[in-house]
Amino acid sequence: MRKPKFSLMFVLAVLFLAPTMALSGPLGVLEAFSPNISYVQGTDFVTFEANYVLGDVTAPVEKTRNYGLNDADFYDDNGVSLVTGLIALILRGPASDPLAYFSTKVNNAYEAGAIGAIVYNDGRAWPPPSGVTLQDPTFIPCVLVSDAVGVDLMNRFYGISGMNEIHLRVGAPVPEPATMLLLGLGLMGLAGVRGKLSRRA
Repeated sequence: MRKPKFSLMFVLAVLFLAPTMALSGPLGVLEAFSPNISYVQGTDFVTFEANYVLGDVTAPVEKTRNYGLNDADFYDDNGVSLVTGLIALILRGPASDPLAYFSTKVNNAYEAGAIGAIVYNDGRAWPPPSGVTLQDPTFIPCVLVSDAVGVDLMNRFYGISGMNEIHLRVGAPVPEPATMLLLGLGLMGLAGVRGKLSRRA
């Protein structure tokens, strides 16, 4: 009885496909410094599936007032923006408001001069049971982070622990599962053809 043979190409295809099959939305990077932390996409943060913008920014985070649904949440009492040139740190919700859109928060941050936005979870199920979507087009890179990451970023903002500077990147979209499957089958086919040619030689 012949034993099945698994080519190196097949193994590489599986290793390449597996990490991205579970993700939705574009690939992202979220890092903090001193101490250095690289947050894990799908576990610590998720990217949005629609109406996102690609971007790569590094800046301190600035906590906004309330939920970020009003322009005033991004300005101090003298009318000076809190987030100009910074990454806005915004609380998700409230869950009781059906119009508490992610895109409203992100676009309010953009209008106030923010170069990126991080929305942190408000105690709801994590990771989100389904993908998260920006309801309207946005203009700065943004992600949704877990409660635990939100606490860490808040501690950095208040100077309790770590340096208050974050690297946020929203990169190229993750290929659709069907596209990834076709790519994997193509690699397997190439491996099979190569094997036949080797045997003939």
